[in-house]
Amino acid sequence: MSKSFYVFLLLSIMLNKAYSQVSPRENAKLHYRIVGFSVPAFEKDQGYKLEIAKGNHNAEAPFTKSLFVASESKSNKIIAEVPSFATNYTWRIIRKTERGEKVGPFYHFSTISDTSIGSDKARLRIVKQAAKGTTAYFFMDCTRALYDINGEMVWSIPRDLVPEEGLGGIEDLKCTSRGTITYIYHSKLYEITYDGKLLNRIPDTDSLLIGPEGVNHHEGTLLKRGNFMAVSNEMISWKVVGSDVVIKHGVDSSMGFKTAGFETLNEYDENGKIVWQYRVADYALHSDMINWKMPDGRMHMNVHLNAFYFDEENGYIYLGLKGISRILKVQYPQGNILAEFGKKFKEGEINMDHDLFCQQHAIRKRDGNLYLFNNNSCSGNPVPKLTLLREDSDALYGVRKIWEYECEVDVVKGRRSRGGNIIDLPDGAVFASLCTPYNDLLIVDRQKTLLWSAKSERWESSSNSWKELPNYRASILPSAAGLEAIIWYGQ
Repeated sequence: MSKSFYVFLLLSIMLNKAYSQVSPRENAKLHYRIVGFSVPAFEKDQGYKLEIAKGNHNAEAPFTKSLFVASESKSNKIIAEVPSFATNYTWRIIRKTERGEKVGPFYHFSTISDTSIGSDKARLRIVKQAAKGTTAYFFMDCTRALYDINGEMVWSIPRDLVPEEGLGGIEDLKCTSRGTITYIYHSKLYEITYDGKLLNRIPDTDSLLIGPEGVNHHEGTLLKRGNFMAVSNEMISWKVVGSDVVIKHGVDSSMGFKTAGFETLNEYDENGKIVWQYRVADYALHSDMINWKMPDGRMHMNVHLNAFYFDEENGYIYLGLKGISRILKVQYPQGNILAEFGKKFKEGEINMDHDLFCQQHAIRKRDGNLYLFNNNSCSGNPVPKLTLLREDSDALYGVRKIWEYECEVDVVKGRRSRGGNIIDLPDGAVFASLCTPYNDLLIVDRQKTLLWSAKSERWESSSNSWKELPNYRASILPSAAGLEAIIWYGQ
């Protein structure tokens, strides 16, 4: 072959490589409006100018006429927001060099609209505006989407990953420490990129199984070292023999065994294999819980693990047991119980008030404090509360309350708060989302000043009005830097 052919081949390879480094790729269909634009960088580049126009253009005049973004940067990676979904866009990069500007080619993309969760079906209505200049983003389980501080949807999970029509259907949508996004869907823990690429599905099976292999719920978290943790289930049979409790894993109706479902906390590697597990049944059936009796004398075994926090640095896991209004501090990986926070059951006790917290949901730790979403369901006035606790072995329940904020809601008669989330913020403020029967999101500072609040709502065509849309859980990206990390993941 001739020398000119090899030169042509080399140039083709170089051009294809450069083209593959362009983002978004040509004619991409994006499920988001905040877009990361990038082109290959060259040694003599001194700066870059991003230009975006509405419409699909290939000529200068119509492109310039529709131009609405002209953003300059020293970096070849620029983030910009386009105004709407279901729209075509054209963009280009102008390089600044010592010899002047070099205008790049036109590229094209479109934003796609998920009609089942669009602004005519659901919204995040701002009740109290944040201070000017505040930036934050909110992942909402109820809409499978991300919203900005002004309540505008900017991203959603691609429909091929959550193909069901309608709202909801997922749990615990949030970002991870490595710039990816996780959520639980159909009892599996998914990890995806901002662009919608599926990285992990745990467990990676096609069937739903009863047991630790297949049913994840409530909370799933990517650990800093790359493994995953999630709450799961197992069936346990037991009976009391003398002063001991005999446990069998599985269902056994013989010889007086009773059977109930208990939760487990599973750690998975990236291949979905369980590498560590904590069984709640082993704790419950050898604790004061055997003193908790129903009116007919049967043991009440509703433990209900619904939240956890892994303090990886110190090797502690905090488990939130809603059913008994208790928090366990477990040593990792040994599994030893280091502390139990909450009221204990006395022999033969049928009902018990919990005056510290009741049927809590979500547990976090920061700066030595435990952050708790307290549903406060045992109270005669069950207003949800945001509670900060500090471990204290001399305190009555092993912890003392150091701060509490009572959420401003009208209690729904006959209904108790369920679910909810609390997240500590870098500046000391607290973010919270309320679940059934409420639909509030809020940010409050340590002086108990409400900084921002919103309500998630759905459109009800039968009444021609907006109605409450409770979240299972919402989470927060408290800064633009967090959003940049997930946009540029892998680049």
